[in-house]
Amino acid sequence: MAITYAVRDRTLRPFARWGLALPPPPVRSPLYVPGGGNGLAEMFMGETAAGGWAGQGQVNLRVKTNFYRGSKSVPLTSAGVWTGGISDCMVVCAAYYDTSHWVHFWFQHVEGGQYEGILDTIRNGIRSGVCPVQGGRYAVIAAGVDSGTDEIAAKLAAAGISPNNISIYVSGTGSRGFAFGVNFSVGLFGELTHSGTELPANWQW
Repeated sequence: MAITYAVRDRTLRPFARWGLALPPPPVRSPLYVPGGGNGLAEMFMGETAAGGWAGQGQVNLRVKTNFYRGSKSVPLTSAGVWTGGISDCMVVCAAYYDTSHWVHFWFQHVEGGQYEGILDTIRNGIRSGVCPVQGGRYAVIAAGVDSGTDEIAAKLAAAGISPNNISIYVSGTGSRGFAFGVNFSVGLFGELTHSGTELPANWQW
């Protein structure tokens, strides 16, 4: 069964966002947005990012949008990807870890209920053989509230991702919005923060 990590009460100060260190265990450590040290590439609503970690601080990324057929190649010197303004929508992503690095990944910021496109992309990728060992397949769903996340988790499991490797991150922001990203250089999936000022000064990253 999928594991849920939730920020229970964001009105308390300080609160700690969860960072999901994959392979597990998770750690309480937020990511930083570009300009804060991680250099993540921004993905927008309606874009499906797919690619793999090339090493040396670089992700090979292809981005497919809903506005035209085909895809565009985007060479990036980047540790990963991120997206912001997640309110009534969510992030669905899957990634494959092989021995020492992330071989392939899919990432999309989807509107509420519009997640079949990214699920089809993940299913097709798994069927194609790019993720041969089930134990190396991971998925993360990030949302403001947990409504609907179990249904997506069940479909990811049916696609061939072990339920124990599916994580659900609930930000506790509801419809107020938050940002979420992946840093493949350190295997951290999590909520982003501009400054980390909500955390104690002696917080161990």
